[in-house]
Amino acid sequence: MSTDGPIRFSLEEMATIIEDLMRIADELNRSGDEVNGYLLDLVTNRLLDRSFGGDAGPDLR
Repeated sequence: MSTDGPIRFSLEEMATIIEDLMRIADELNRSGDEVNGYLLDLVTNRLLDRSFGGDAGPDLR
């Protein structure tokens, strides 16, 4: 099995992953961990943009 190629997910799988990340970010924000909640929101938004189109915003690298 080659590990050189890209990892591919269906849009349905990406939607499920993104929903889970959004719930985790919300819970972090509710529990007072705003920094990690904010960072997870950034990652989630980047995944949304990459999966469903749109401007991905600033490069986070």
